[in-house]
Amino acid sequence: MKQMARVLVTTLIGGAVFLIPVVVVVFIVGKAIKFTSLLARPVAALLPWDDVGGFAVAGLLALALVFVICFIAGLAARKSFDLGITRWLDSKLQDIYPRYTVIRAMAHGFGGDSEEGKLKPVLAKFDDNAQIAFEIERAENGLVSLFLPGSPDPWSGTVVHMPAERVESLDAEFGAVVKSLKGIGFGSAAILDGSVRSEKDLSL
Repeated sequence: MKQMARVLVTTLIGGAVFLIPVVVVVFIVGKAIKFTSLLARPVAALLPWDDVGGFAVAGLLALALVFVICFIAGLAARKSFDLGITRWLDSKLQDIYPRYTVIRAMAHGFGGDSEEGKLKPVLAKFDDNAQIAFEIERAENGLVSLFLPGSPDPWSGTVVHMPAERVESLDAEFGAVVKSLKGIGFGSAAILDGSVRSEKDLSL
């Protein structure tokens, strides 16, 4: 009973932590649409139609303006990375919200072409047991930095450093490993033997 209550509380906390950045993004986007609507209405008034496919033209223009602003901000963020601004912002966000680093790394793991910042699923082999982990980086001295996620809350865990010969790469996608961890290990056998690679093929 205590174990079930602990799992329930941990899952609820993990869900709340996951929703915090989502709520912040939704709030900011909502405010942005409200602001851009003020700019879009005069333009919409000049057009010969009031709606397109049942959607108000002013609302569509406001949404398009938000996308344009986000795209321009994204381009600026890419360029600012070379100037160190993005790294400075990352550092500040980590101070304010420690789990930001985990969320950012996991977001990289769910998609993107770049390998930088991704969490790579591996099997960390200890003396008498092994644990599914995520590879962070490799040092020149041969040690591998690993993030050992918790279960059923993969958002929390610990960091260890171990020799490369004790780290085995897994032919599994990031999402499949996270799904298994949230399911307290169910499906991990299929991941370890290579019969399941993607999240959609993993049934708990």
